[in-house]
Amino acid sequence: DHIACALGPVRTREELLPFLTELAMVDDVASDTVDETRVLTAMARVLNADFMQWIGGPQYGQCLLRPLEELANSDDEPRREEAVKSLITIAKALPLSTLEAYYIPMLRNMAASDWFCQRAVAVALLPAVASRLCARKKGSGGDPPLAVELVNTIFSALGADDSPMVRRAVFQVLGDIAAAVFPVNDSVKAKLLEVLFVSFRLVMLAKAVYLPDTTVQ
Repeated sequence: DHIACALGPVRTREELLPFLTELAMVDDVASDTVDETRVLTAMARVLNADFMQWIGGPQYGQCLLRPLEELANSDDEPRREEAVKSLITIAKALPLSTLEAYYIPMLRNMAASDWFCQRAVAVALLPAVASRLCARKKGSGGDPPLAVELVNTIFSALGADDSPMVRRAVFQVLGDIAAAVFPVNDSVKAKLLEVLFVSFRLVMLAKAVYLPDTTVQ
């Protein structure tokens, strides 16, 4: 915060944030010192919606997405969790036009990642995005088509993910997704129930692989 204050909004956007992005990209958890790990975790914590005041306001909030996306891509779980928390605060504070132009493409990229941790991060971010998109339409008599599309594609696909970590993440946010979309679009209920059923079935099948055979001969 102090560095950003001294640099001013323009230099913070054009110099500091690209530097922090590069720092996060070259990070190697295996070779990190304790101090380096703490610094990067603190960075993930600080780059939240409150930091927008140092970059010129929410209209420039997309500048925070790139470094946080890299921090959320870390093997270090505490760092990744802090990045997710910051990304959620930003989803709640961005102008809707910026959310749709920058945040949602980032979310789609994470959901399509080959790395399961990135897909789990996408699941964690989806409720905040769906809530914003649905809130825009509440009381207007219309359905939030983009929110429905995100739930129908990203959420349902990841609910049947091969990774137990991703499926667990889906279970953890199911209530938040329901709270976001149920009041404005009843048609999504069936899709969410389908996601839950598929995820539950896959979890049971995964457990069955490791259970001993107790069949009576």
